[in-house]
Amino acid sequence: MKQFLILSISVILIGCSENRLIYDELTNKGTEDFPIMYYEGELFNGVALSNYSSSKGGQLEMEHHYKDGKKDGWCKRYYQKSQLRWEGNYKAGVLGNRKSYFKNGKIKQEIEVISEGEYNKKIYHLNGQMRSDGNYKEGKGKWKLWKEHGIHKTWQDDGNITREGNYIDGKKDGVHKEWYNGELRRERIYKEDVCITNVYNYY
Repeated sequence: MKQFLILSISVILIGCSENRLIYDELTNKGTEDFPIMYYEGELFNGVALSNYSSSKGGQLEMEHHYKDGKKDGWCKRYYQKSQLRWEGNYKAGVLGNRKSYFKNGKIKQEIEVISEGEYNKKIYHLNGQMRSDGNYKEGKGKWKLWKEHGIHKTWQDDGNITREGNYIDGKKDGVHKEWYNGELRRERIYKEDVCITNVYNYY
């Protein structure tokens, strides 16, 4: 009975263990931007790993989870001293929410998907204070460049706000304000990127 239990546990552990391979062992039959990885002729399921060169210490550089050959789940990248540098969540090869970090461990940037074609991006100063916050919308055309869309704000590293304004499809639209050391210095109203009213201007 005891031997049967040990054998059963071993089978379960083996079944639950992930297939972890070095990237060089895999074959990419997709593109650089949208890889589809194969291992021994079959779509890869597991974790693909890559290490820094031995001259840089040889530590783990990145690990990507794959399902049916596509990135699926959390993917992570590391600095040379093993601190987390970047992490992102994929679904069927499409990147969703992600974060990047300074070497001191504090968040450098975070992107949250709001809906298809729209996301929020926050950027931070090295001391942890918010640097900028705003939504973006995917543009049209070949390159689909992301454009500011909605309220955008920026701050100094001491927490004082410096700018605030609304955008529509990458163009200033509505009230835009500027501060210097916490004091309002300029307020303008824009329409399709053109200033139509200079409400307040002090220097």
